[in-house]
Amino acid sequence: MRSETVPPRPAARLSDVDELGPSVSRSEAEAVAEVVLSRAIASRQARYDAVGARNREDAQERLRARFTDLARSVLADAAAAARFAGTTTEPTLLWLDLKDETGMIRYLDAFRDQLGVSRGPSLRPADDDGRLLNDVEWSRRKYGYGEKLRALAAEIKQLASSG
Repeated sequence: MRSETVPPRPAARLSDVDELGPSVSRSEAEAVAEVVLSRAIASRQARYDAVGARNREDAQERLRARFTDLARSVLADAAAAARFAGTTTEPTLLWLDLKDETGMIRYLDAFRDQLGVSRGPSLRPADDDGRLLNDVEWSRRKYGYGEKLRALAAEIKQLASSG
């Protein structure tokens, strides 16, 4: 009698054994189930890893876009302040002058390097021509930009630690 058949039936002839199918033991079934389970777990983990990587890439792109917008605003205001002071409004020179600032804004170029953003997007927008910004307002805005950079730095650090 074979217990694998439901309901169990006795084998009357030797040829009846072949009709019952292959013998299956509990250990074989457990081994096959373990292989299937490990493949499913690996597949699920691969999907989770792919989604996590895509989410980190998306977050990095959002940080780059926010940085680019911030850099454009900083350079537009720097040009307006330079225009008020009667000095150069060349974006490249203004960018270099920002490194001499005392606040957080001096690290603008370091953030650009960290995020892998090219200098091209940092050119000031064309619509800032003619705008003037006095020293007091420029100082106030530099402080505000520095605080935005500080918040951006915290997000960059958090993103780097989550990856």
